[in-house]
Amino acid sequence: MTDGMDDLYERARALVLREGYATVSLIQRNLELGFGAGSAIVARLEAEGVVGSPDLAGRRALIQDGR
Repeated sequence: MTDGMDDLYERARALVLREGYATVSLIQRNLELGFGAGSAIVARLEAEGVVGSPDLAGRRALIQDGR
């Protein structure tokens, strides 16, 4: 990812750790992103082990303490 996307990712990660869950819409609303960018960030959060798979509502629970 580019430096701008890394910054967005870190902001999203901090948001998710603060809120205790992740959804694409949470990321979109708080970082003012489109769906594609929001879903890419959520996919990275899952790939890096920050959040798990989505439940039926699309909410992803934290699976680590954010280190």
